[in-house]
This record gives sequence, structure tokens and C-alpha cells, in this order.
Amino acid sequence: MADDRSMMNGRRPPAGFTLIELLVVIAIVAILASLLLPALARAKLKSTCASCRSNQRQLLIAMQMYADDNSDTILPTDYRGALGDLFLYAGGFWLGALPGPDIPLNLTREEALRRVTAGLKASPLYKYCMAVGAYHCPGDLRTKNLAPGKGWAWDSYSKPQPMNGSAQWATGGGRSFTRLGALKSAANAFVFIEESDPRGGCNGGTWFLNVDPPDWVDGFAVFHGDLTTFGFADGHVESHRWLEKSTLEAARGFAAGQSAFYWQGGNLPNNRDFRWVYNHYQHPDWKPLP
Repeated sequence: MADDRSMMNGRRPPAGFTLIELLVVIAIVAILASLLLPALARAKLKSTCASCRSNQRQLLIAMQMYADDNSDTILPTDYRGALGDLFLYAGGFWLGALPGPDIPLNLTREEALRRVTAGLKASPLYKYCMAVGAYHCPGDLRTKNLAPGKGWAWDSYSKPQPMNGSAQWATGGGRSFTRLGALKSAANAFVFIEESDPRGGCNGGTWFLNVDPPDWVDGFAVFHGDLTTFGFADGHVESHRWLEKSTLEAARGFAAGQSAFYWQGGNLPNNRDFRWVYNHYQHPDWKPLP
């Protein structure tokens, strides 16, 4: 009856969309999504990178404060704390949570983070940087994708060996600086690097290059794009974009839990990435590459 009355009043009932119109709308939405999603992904990477840079600035400020309170001493790898002699294994600067004894299999993530926090609190830098989140890049997904005891790790940053590194790791890595004032060029000497050690628990030891002969030892992280963030001794932070395919392949494998120590394809004479890292891996016996 309603339809009949509409017809009698000279009005037609409203028509629905045709199949062609629906297909056109769906096609337009798909095109917009294809344009928008990459932009959102890039924005997320930029946001993650910005957070990472902020983390490293906090660590750099903390390191400078430690040096100010300790006769210009660079944050040490070997540290004598209130509990006696402590070997700062993780990243070369904090009392880490080691795979096996500290981060065993079947441990909950909450308990693993509690143990990491305890290790940070027992370390000399914590007094100056008490934000546990500052030690973790939000792009470091080992805490989400991996289980404790199977590659899980919280710390995303390591200290290079030449920055008051342990004598136990001096072989091949040259001598270390012990004071910030001894650096030849603070703006060209990185003191923190992003790392994702695949062995789990933490980033083991300092970050290392062989300097005689020059060669990669440790890998590094690409948590937010094809770049790695470095913190320098003068307080500035730099995100370096990698240029060589072999470098990126090794870094991605490292983050995925594959060993990339002494990885092949990263040596001289033509690797631009190695030359850049070597030029910023300052130590007392540093000399330019040929």
C-alpha cells in the first residue's frame, strides 16, 4: 500500500546503489588505502626513530653526568659497586640479565623485565637515568616476538669497546679511552649504538670492531627502517642510513635471531658502511683507512 500511495503522489521510492556504483566505491576506497597505508607506515617508523633518538640523548646526558661526578671517567665496563666486583656484561655498561641463569626458559615476560630492571638498578648509569624505557628502543621487537630464554632481550643499546672497555676484550680492538677529555674528536666518536644480539637475555659485552686488521665483529640493529641510531660523545644523536645491500641483510638477520658475527661481505676496500663506522669508532691508536 505504501508503494501504491507513493506512486499515486507522483513520487518514486528511493532506489539503492547499483552493482556498478558499489564496485566504483570499493575501488576508490582500495586506491585511497594503498596511498594511505605506506604513508602511515613511514610515519610510524619516523615516530619510532624519534623515540629512539630521545632514548639515546637521555643515556648521553646520564653518561656525561657520571663523568662529571667521577673525574671525567667514561662509564666503565668493569665496575666495582656496593656488592663488590661486578662485571658489566650487558651492552658493556650495565649488570645485565644473562640467558640461562637470569633469563631461563619458560620465564614470564613480566618476570624477565623485573630481572632486567634489577640489573639496571645495580649499574652505575641507573643513578643518572632511572627510566627503564630509555634503555629500550620501541622498534626492538625481541620482547614481543621472542620468548624469555629464546632470544628475548630488553636492552637495545651497547657501548663500543674503545669507550673504557674491558681489558678482557682488548684483543683486536685496540686500546680504550678512559676519560672523555682524552677523545680526539668527541663529535666523531660514538659512545652508543643500537644492537640486537641474537643470543638473547641482553646485548652481550661491548660492541666491537677489529682494528688490526680492520674487520666487523658485532652486528647492529635496524629497528626503524634501513638505518641505525648512534649517540656521540659530544651529546648529539645521529641516525645513519646504510648503503650496502650486504650490510642490511646482515643487520636484518641479526635482529631475527641469526648470528651475524664476523659477517662476510662487509670488509674493505669498497664497503661504504664499514668505512663510515670505522671512521667513528675512535680509539687511542686510530688511524685512517687507506
